[in-house]
Amino acid sequence: MLSDVDAYRVIRTTNDTYAGVAAFVCHVCPDEPVNPAALQAADEALRAANVPPASWVAVVGEEIVGYTRGWRVQEDRFRLRVLVAPRHRGRGIGNALLEFAE
Repeated sequence: MLSDVDAYRVIRTTNDTYAGVAAFVCHVCPDEPVNPAALQAADEALRAANVPPASWVAVVGEEIVGYTRGWRVQEDRFRLRVLVAPRHRGRGIGNALLEFAE
């Protein structure tokens, strides 16, 4: 269970979070480099198609400790990626991100 000091909150990704998300993804998945511009372009493409981006971050203070992103791969199929920093796993952050992504 998280202590008050470690309490997290979940927020939608924004222009202000792309750099932090990219750094977080590169840290958690070093074999899958991503950059802020690619994240922003993906969200802008969704908005242009009138589809709200489905990406959220979990933060403790100002530190990103979790990230989720969902996207449609076919008319009736979706993919969802959930990442949680290793030292924050087992605290319900992944489940919280899943709830927001629904």
